[in-house]
Amino acid sequence: MPLAPCFYQLTILDRYRPDEKGRAFELIVGVQLVRTGFDLYYWREGRYEVDYVLKRGRSVWAIEVKSHDTKNHKGLEAFNDKYPDSKSVLISLENYAEFEKNPMQFLERFGV
Repeated sequence: MPLAPCFYQLTILDRYRPDEKGRAFELIVGVQLVRTGFDLYYWREGRYEVDYVLKRGRSVWAIEVKSHDTKNHKGLEAFNDKYPDSKSVLISLENYAEFEKNPMQFLERFGV
């Protein structure tokens, strides 16, 4: 699968440390979420956090961004416990290209 256009910077700069690459990937996803025009937040409570919370009308998505270690979802679980009507979405390197094509369609389709 070809890389999404926003990945170009990450692919040509292989001198990023893994933590830098993770932060850069999180920012790339954030830019796409800002472009939706809907309200975007960050959530943290105690030791749990969610990278992004997107609100469109009464619909709420808790979004976790992972460039590696896609098994840890404790922040999403804590958010969903507190806000049971929200939907959870994990955006990773593997599914980013599909997310970038149409972020809202992706969130609607994969939000659980």
